[in-house]
Amino acid sequence: MNYTKIGKFEVIAKEYALGWGDEYDPLWFQKYNEKLAELIVRECTNIVLHYADVDEGVTVAKKHFGVEE
Repeated sequence: MNYTKIGKFEVIAKEYALGWGDEYDPLWFQKYNEKLAELIVRECTNIVLHYADVDEGVTVAKKHFGVEE
């Protein structure tokens, strides 16, 4: 897993969620998870869109995040 990239996304998501309360608030946790998921999906989408072959794009996205099959 590419913990450096995920760690950057976690920081962004935490900063975003602070506007919704603290880490013990269920709404904070929901907003954090939504933002983290959004950032990961956007990153994957950006990678895949650069390849004409979707399978190749998916392979590159998995490698980018260090996901093993």
